[in-house]
Amino acid sequence: MRGIMHPGSLIGRFLRHKGGNPLIQFALVAPVFFALVFMIIDDGLAIFTQATLDNATRDASRNILLGTYQQNGSTDATNKSNFKTAVCNEMGGLMESQSNCTSILQVYVNNASSFASLTAQTGSGGTLSNNGTFSICQTADCPSSGASGVSRYVIVQAAYDRLYIPFIGRYVSGGDLLLISTIVFQTEPYS
Repeated sequence: MRGIMHPGSLIGRFLRHKGGNPLIQFALVAPVFFALVFMIIDDGLAIFTQATLDNATRDASRNILLGTYQQNGSTDATNKSNFKTAVCNEMGGLMESQSNCTSILQVYVNNASSFASLTAQTGSGGTLSNNGTFSICQTADCPSSGASGVSRYVIVQAAYDRLYIPFIGRYVSGGDLLLISTIVFQTEPYS
């Protein structure tokens, strides 16, 4: 059985080999191998970050769903700040700079009297369209149908511009990935 080699004998031959051929082959293959491994790890982290953003957006949106923001008497700017803080608290340490998470997080919240009237925003160049819109239909700014925001349709989008492979992405054009979480619901009949 001369044709079958044991793995231990292959490693031993590699270690005893005095020529530089295996070392040169390893030097040529290793960068590609490690780049693929890091890309796979980063893709997994991006998927995990997207799932966490989805959960955080859904949990923070419950305050809109149940009418907490609509009934607290605060302005849309204050409610937007509270919403961003709620999302950031659930994101943990997944954002590159947790200390300024509320400035990194992009938010779009709008309402309508019908589902067909809602429009999801798209992202381009790392920015969510209409970023900063936060309209939850409080008593003062709500149209006559569905007064005080009761039983209104609401779209909530939260976006995070994540560097793709952070240590490489900042040197490569287009090295970022805009993660967008979208939640659409009808508010509860609160009063």
